[in-house]
Amino acid sequence: MPFDTVKIDKSFLPRETPGNAEGGVVLRSIVRLTHELGRVVVLEGVETERDIQLLREIGCEYAQGFYFGDSLARVDVPVFVASHRPAANMGSAEFLSGVSGVSGEA
Repeated sequence: MPFDTVKIDKSFLPRETPGNAEGGVVLRSIVRLTHELGRVVVLEGVETERDIQLLREIGCEYAQGFYFGDSLARVDVPVFVASHRPAANMGSAEFLSGVSGVSGEA
């Protein structure tokens, strides 16, 4: 089955907790391997500016997590989208996938 995106679990994000010293090495390796396969990366569980900075450094294209906003109830999604996205972007890949780019570009 063809695929173009690899989603990485939040457990690979290095946190300042005992036993996760190797998380950064593993995450960098997964991102590098994914890029060598010609795929893009989405990392879930992004919660801090530090996470965003790391993802930019290692070349991770997209992220999901509470850093971008809290979870919404299904009934609240249309109102949120209408108030935060110009109508022209509603068909974009970013809108449709629910992930945010982390490149820092406008």
